Amino acid sequence: MRPGRYEYHFRFMLPQAPLPATFKGLYGKVEYTVEAKLNRPWKLSFSVEQPLPVFERIDINHPLLLLPHEDSKDKVLSGWCCTSGVISLNVKIRRKGYTQGEEIQIFAEFENGSSREVVPKAVIHQTQTFFAQGKSRKIQETIAKIDGEPVAPGQTGKWIGKGMLIPTLPPSYLSCRIITMEYTLMVYLSIPLALNLKVNLPLVIGTIALHPSYYSGGEQPEMLA
Repeated sequence: MRPGRYEYHFRFMLPQAPLPATFKGLYGKVEYTVEAKLNRPWKLSFSVEQPLPVFERIDINHPLLLLPHEDSKDKVLSGWCCTSGVISLNVKIRRKGYTQGEEIQIFAEFENGSSREVVPKAVIHQTQTFFAQGKSRKIQETIAKIDGEPVAPGQTGKWIGKGMLIPTLPPSYLSCRIITMEYTLMVYLSIPLALNLKVNLPLVIGTIALHPSYYSGGEQPEMLA
């Protein structure tokens, strides 16, 4: 090229196979860069690099992410200072897939057959896992939490669509073999002087919002039996 200013336009096609998105964590990261290089005869080559953010498309309209999720647990409390009794917890959410800014509506039933007062609570956990050389390291962080009204001894309680807002956060990290980032909704009963009774429901935080047709018939799930 003769002396002067030149502009060249390049286009690259990303692979069709699942491509891990850009990610940066405490124990690992995934980065992409674009490099432009200028070869100069009899001189050192000149090059520049720019970061290339890559985002994963996670469509929560996938049928498997629209299915309701439900689980239940129970335990028997006994001891010299309290009356024996069964504590039970049943939890249901409308679907597994959500996007940031949405509200999870939680349907739950609490039965307190013990002599202690219990308190229902819910949290969203983010868990990052890093794999290398046959080992793994995990980091878990509480993203959001809510508390309910105490359930007195011998009483029952219910959450009928109790709302829990999903804050601004990165989507689930699903297409990398050595790094994962997963979300879990944990609903639990806080029990004095005993281990909490917990139900964990997996969540997928996506990037493509729910299609309006999902709401056309009303998004009212069946109540817990």
